[in-house]
Amino acid sequence: MKIGVFGDSFAGSNKLNPSLTWVEILSTKYDIVNHSIAGSNLYYSVVEIKKFYELYEKIILVVTQPGRLQVAEEMPIVGEDRFIQPMLFKFSDKFNLNPFQKLAWKAAKQYYSYLQDTTYDNYVHNLMLKDIKENIPNIILVPAFLDSWTNADSAMVQITLKENASWNLKWGYIIKNLKDIRNCHMTAESHEVFAMNVEKWLNGEPVYINLDDFVITTNKDFYLKQR
Repeated sequence: MKIGVFGDSFAGSNKLNPSLTWVEILSTKYDIVNHSIAGSNLYYSVVEIKKFYELYEKIILVVTQPGRLQVAEEMPIVGEDRFIQPMLFKFSDKFNLNPFQKLAWKAAKQYYSYLQDTTYDNYVHNLMLKDIKENIPNIILVPAFLDSWTNADSAMVQITLKENASWNLKWGYIIKNLKDIRNCHMTAESHEVFAMNVEKWLNGEPVYINLDDFVITTNKDFYLKQR
């Protein structure tokens, strides 16, 4: 089976971590191409899916949260740096931004402070989901966040939060003070379990993430490093 994977960092990988992601685990059994980019918004994923969906028998879309911004193509910024997440502004002093990124982040801060309309963001976000569900065959939607769509009852971020809680750490503290090398924000043990869940979804089971399935690693120091 040939599978295309689309989405944000919950489907990506960390170059500092050699352990396999759930996508790479599944790649040992299926022919998978990963189009995901960390930090990306839903619009980016929808555009990529419409370009490539005919190449695949199944599409897996990890649905990010509404409200992320994409830098204009005219700006000389590439890859994951093209995307801006509102939740990261309070930690922007920890990022090594080039002059063009600084301009983009300054503009985004003004937008989020004075112009953003959450109701509008959610409306557009849900319209994009409706579009691809109606027009892309064999697509499987996986929520990265509880606001990935209205009334999502489980999400990948809950796995991350469960791991953080087991280490008695808040995610904000981790982002601000530590270098987190978890692939897709999850430990290797969680990737093994998540890959098994995705395989069930590929075979027709409904998408649901049961947190009781996920064990907690004691190997915190491997994943979280001092800056």
